Amino acid sequence: MSPVSRGRKGKKNKQQKGPTLPKAVRHFAAPSAPQPNFSTGSRKLPVVRGEWFDEATRTVLDQAHTLLTAQNPLELEQATAELTGAALHTVIHDGQSGLKFENWLSELIDAAAVEAEASEGASRLLYGLAAIVPSKLLTKAMRKVSQLPEGGPSWLRLTPAIEANGDVWRMRDIYRSRVALIADFRYPDGSAPSVFLFDIDMSAEIRFAEPGVFEDVNQAADSWRARVGETATDAQPRLVDSPTDLLPLMHVDAGEIGPIGDETRAQTDNWFRGLRRIQDVLTAREERGLPDPPSIGLYESDGYEALAKEFIRWYAERHGAEPVREVVVGLAAEWLEGILPDAVHSVSPRRVAYYQELIDDFRPDFTAAVKPLFPEWVRWNGEQAGLPQHLIDRAVAEAAF
Repeated sequence: MSPVSRGRKGKKNKQQKGPTLPKAVRHFAAPSAPQPNFSTGSRKLPVVRGEWFDEATRTVLDQAHTLLTAQNPLELEQATAELTGAALHTVIHDGQSGLKFENWLSELIDAAAVEAEASEGASRLLYGLAAIVPSKLLTKAMRKVSQLPEGGPSWLRLTPAIEANGDVWRMRDIYRSRVALIADFRYPDGSAPSVFLFDIDMSAEIRFAEPGVFEDVNQAADSWRARVGETATDAQPRLVDSPTDLLPLMHVDAGEIGPIGDETRAQTDNWFRGLRRIQDVLTAREERGLPDPPSIGLYESDGYEALAKEFIRWYAERHGAEPVREVVVGLAAEWLEGILPDAVHSVSPRRVAYYQELIDDFRPDFTAAVKPLFPEWVRWNGEQAGLPQHLIDRAVAEAAF
């Protein structure tokens, strides 16, 4: 917690424990959940269940027959992601409680295995789930798949075996708070090549924005530029040559903080698959002998004193008087919490709006002192980021209370 904050709304203090597994994947590293209500097994340990679990599971199973139209592994994977994503989207926007999505997914795997004995759709669902479940549940899903009888098209058994080769392309918007990491994927026989777009927003918590699957790098890049808008118009994909460029993958918060409530279908469709693809990419790069991204903590920064000092100097030159140092230090400490080094000076509209909300959550005395200072803080950061003047002016206007 910063020196002035009464506690962030939704943020947690985190410590990075090592580069081999990203935080988001480590979250899924615990033993899989016990048997669900759909099976006849009994639980060995208590599991947090939402009241929505059974209805969501029934809805997915009732729609599993739609998976029979898939003609290749990639189509089955996508259809499965959309089926589970629709269920999550409904639950989130209905305001349900007990949103333990990984526990529900574990129950869905068990329920699909039970119904697969009599339902080809449920059998297809198991194959599709094995392709998108996070690492925590992969062993369980593959065990259930291995128990299915032989049959169906030959490509079906390739579906869970999708793999990355470790190649990643990177793009970034001019604000430095929206990053695209585009990773190459294919199946063991080389069929159905595709790319996964890790579209990551770092304006607040580091989260997926609009991730998804595309045919190739250019298609993913075009889609990302269109979504981000004018601040990404000139961005071009370049092959990642430094492990530091992959730091956003190590800090994606999807699945740990939980849903905010305004998630899009692209986010819920990839709630599980996105975390799985992160691990796929890191595993592939490790197998190629490529270095891991460095391990850094985002909530342990001691650089706010230096940041405050630079701003105070700039402010004094501009206004002829220094601001209150204690106020600037407090703002700088809050500004650095949870942000990657590459995005320290980002003043995207979303980040500015996010910090306005946090400022209202400061101690009352600091809130009153920071509010008039905040537009100039945003202006200075925009200049440090090298933004064109019209974007700086836009950010400053957004910063006014």
